[in-house]
Amino acid sequence: MSTDCSSGRRSRFRLWTNDLHTARILRYAITITASVAISFSIAWPLYFLTPVLVSVFLPLPLPAPTLKVGLSLILYVIYGFLIGLVMTLFVLPYPLVFVPILGWILFQIYYFANRGGNFILVLMCLLGVLMLPMLGMQYDIIASGFAFYFIISGSLAVVFYMLGYIFFPDPPTGLAMPPRREMQKGYSRPAAVTAFQSTCAVLPLAVLFLSLNLTGQILIMIMAAIFSLMPEVAKGTAMAMKTMTSTLIGGTAAVCFFFLIVAVPELHFFTALMFLFTLIFAMGMFSEKSYAVYLSSAVTTLIVLLGSSMGEGASITGAFFSRVIFISGAALYIVIVMTVLEHLWSRKAPAG
Repeated sequence: MSTDCSSGRRSRFRLWTNDLHTARILRYAITITASVAISFSIAWPLYFLTPVLVSVFLPLPLPAPTLKVGLSLILYVIYGFLIGLVMTLFVLPYPLVFVPILGWILFQIYYFANRGGNFILVLMCLLGVLMLPMLGMQYDIIASGFAFYFIISGSLAVVFYMLGYIFFPDPPTGLAMPPRREMQKGYSRPAAVTAFQSTCAVLPLAVLFLSLNLTGQILIMIMAAIFSLMPEVAKGTAMAMKTMTSTLIGGTAAVCFFFLIVAVPELHFFTALMFLFTLIFAMGMFSEKSYAVYLSSAVTTLIVLLGSSMGEGASITGAFFSRVIFISGAALYIVIVMTVLEHLWSRKAPAG
C-alpha cells in the first residue's frame, strides 16, 4: 500500500517537472527558498547577497549551466572585485592618478558591454570598481572584507543556481533557446561612442561621491551606472521606470512579508512564507502577462529589503522608502545627463 502511494507521488512529481512551465516555477521558488533559508540562518557577512544573486541568475533564458559555466561565473565575480580591490589598495591614495584610471576602466567596461560582452561580468566589474573605492575611503580592511565575503556569497549563489538545474532540469521540449548574443569582434565606433557617453555620465558622479565620502548613498551611484548601460535617453528612461516599478512591487511585498514574520517569528514559518511569495512571483514571471518583466527585479528587491531589515532596530519601511528615493535620484540624474550628452553629440555630429 505504502509502495503504491510513494510510486504515485513520484509519478505525479515527474508529471509536474515534465512540463517546462511548471519545472521553471518550481526550480525558481524552491531554489530561492532554500538559499534564503540557509543564508539567513547562518547569517555570515553579506549573506543576503547569495539569494539575491540566485534570483538574478535563475530567470536568465539560458540552458542548464555546466561545470564550466559555473566556474566562469565564479571567476567573473573574482575578476570584477579583484580589479576594484587593486584600484582601492594601490591607486586610490593618489587621486590625480585614480580618476583618469577609473575613467579608462569604466570606458572599457561599457565598451565591452556594448559589443555584446557577458552581462554578469560587466555587472561584477561595475560593482567592484565603484563600490570598493567608496568603502576603502573609510579603511582598506573594510573594502578587503567586503570583496572577500561578496566572492563567498557569489560562489555559493552559483552552487545554488547549478543545484536548481540538477534537481529541476528543463524537460526535453524541442523548443529552441533564444539566440545567444555574440561578442562583436574588432573595433566598433558606435560601441565606443556610447561607452564614452556612459563614462561621461558616471565618472563625475563617482568622483563626487568619493570626494564627499557619500558611502550611505552608494546605491544612487550603482543604479546610475547600471542605468547608463542604456545610454540612449529613451532606453535609459524605460530601464529606470522598469526598475522603479519593480522596486514598488518588491517593496510592497517586503513590507507585507515583514509584518507577517513579526507576528510569527519562527524559521519554519519564514521558510514557508518565502516559498509562498516566490511561488506567486514565479507563476507571474514565467507567464505571458505584461507585468512579468517586473517580477524578477521585484523578488531581488524583496530579498534585499528583508536582508537589510532583519537587524535590531532596523525599519523595513525606512529601507523601502530610502531605496525608492535613491533609485529615483539615480534615474533623474541619468535622464538629465544623457539628454544633455545626446543634445551636445547631435550638434557636434554634422560638423564631423
